[in-house]
Amino acid sequence: MIFLRGLRQTTEVLFFGFLVLLPLNQFFSTRLLFASLVVGLAAVKRVHLISALRSSWEVFLYLLVLLLGLIYTVDFKNGLQVVETSFPLLALPLLFGRLEVREKAKITSFFKAFNAGLLSACTILSVYAFYQIVFGGETNGLTYEAFTSLLGFQPTYFSYYLVFGITFNLYRYFYDHEAESSVLQLISILVFFCCLLLTSSKTTFVTLVLIMAFFILRFLNEEKTKNKKVATLLCCIILMSIFLIQVAGLFHLGQGDAWDRGRLWSASLQAIPNLFFGAGTGGDRVALISFFNSHDLPEYARQGLNAHNQIIEVLLSNGVLGLLSFLLVLVLPLYRAARGGHMVAVISLFPFVVYGVTEVFLGRYQGVVFFAFLHQSFAYWMSIEQREHTQLVSYKRF
Repeated sequence: MIFLRGLRQTTEVLFFGFLVLLPLNQFFSTRLLFASLVVGLAAVKRVHLISALRSSWEVFLYLLVLLLGLIYTVDFKNGLQVVETSFPLLALPLLFGRLEVREKAKITSFFKAFNAGLLSACTILSVYAFYQIVFGGETNGLTYEAFTSLLGFQPTYFSYYLVFGITFNLYRYFYDHEAESSVLQLISILVFFCCLLLTSSKTTFVTLVLIMAFFILRFLNEEKTKNKKVATLLCCIILMSIFLIQVAGLFHLGQGDAWDRGRLWSASLQAIPNLFFGAGTGGDRVALISFFNSHDLPEYARQGLNAHNQIIEVLLSNGVLGLLSFLLVLVLPLYRAARGGHMVAVISLFPFVVYGVTEVFLGRYQGVVFFAFLHQSFAYWMSIEQREHTQLVSYKRF
């Protein structure tokens, strides 16, 4: 019993380390995730596996489709890399089942650990960019691609982290009344927004505008506490800043949207070799490059562009079956959240619907691991709230 308890505690320590390093270093965060899974599975019980399957059956279905796609793919090697990149979709459900997440406070502690890592990452990047300007006389560190290069992050995916960081801190400040953490939440929001100006695409800013609008509308329809007034004022300032910066042409907002998405989407749809099966897991790259080369799009082929649309990308690689399994993974938790009134889950997961319009967020580890983390966190969050609600109703009836 003591040995098993030690394994569980070690798993938690490794998992918290993974969360802190997730926005800081992909190399070490990946290895901590793998280590926490190995240690966690060393003491796995049947109940933990059942819990993982019950909360994430749609994720396992999507992974099964990816594995089936390896059978007929035109690029087996790349297909294996896709499966490897999707490892967090398998690891995190198993880990959450092993960590015995039974209280929302524990999930909040996960978010706090991630927030600490993200705030550290923003501080490091900002200090480095400032150092380059003051001592090196260079402003390149403030450009879209260069700002996150020190940590090896693709800026678009880093902006996803920042949007959630802003959302998480705003929601806590809006509804929590912990005076000791209020200042840190406000600081985090401001730091994340400033970094977002240097890393975000137009799609990400559209998402942020929608989230700010959500908080403003909640303020207009709820009791107006001091925290809500301050948070709403901050939302208005952020919205006004985005508008003024866009009008003034500062920061070159949306540098990540350089490609003609419409032309790329059309080409990707035409490149689908089989509507039901697709080109196989990992075969989308071969199919796209072949289409680009045969339809006078050599620059797209040279850049090795993907579909830049998650739905089209899944349709291209795994066909209708893959598309249906992906939509279950994306839409089902949103449906559960909206039906149950879990608004923090809605505003945290909905951005991926918007991201999927212009990006393939499941195409890189940085996107997969973040989506898998939020998917699992809110699956358990909603399950806990549902259980608490059921217990409360039963108590009142009694």
